Amino acid sequence: MLWLEDESIETIKQEITAAIPGTVRPGHGHLPVNDKNRYETPLTKEEDDLLFLVLRKQLHRCKPAGMIGCRKNGPCSCGFPFPDHPSRTATQDGSSLVWRYHRPNQDCRNVVPYHAGVLLMWRGEARSSRALSQSRFPSSLTLLPYRTHEFATGKQ
Repeated sequence: MLWLEDESIETIKQEITAAIPGTVRPGHGHLPVNDKNRYETPLTKEEDDLLFLVLRKQLHRCKPAGMIGCRKNGPCSCGFPFPDHPSRTATQDGSSLVWRYHRPNQDCRNVVPYHAGVLLMWRGEARSSRALSQSRFPSSLTLLPYRTHEFATGKQ
């Protein structure tokens, strides 16, 4: 968990996204969303690393319904796939209290929200979300970076 100071919260909140940071190459839209060849070649190493990490670590993959996992009892228990949210401003759904992050199109419907800086620093799955503590830190934003693969297997 990464706790932020109050003066940083508003800036960081607007930097959480659920978008794939790449432009689809003309004539390559038929390739799967997680295929790096689908996208234009990034201009910098940092952009290339971010695209790789989002495609490798930030795409939620449901197992078939009835199998152990998020769809054991039918629909995805994590809420995927999410609808498009073209606005760069995150909003909270009034009925479910779920935050809706920037998802410019249907290709991004299974992207787990992330903060680019934390994802690049952590180099592993970095679920970022707004979590308000009800006790000690009532206005804090929590970024939840973790490496599930490393914890599960002991490998990076």
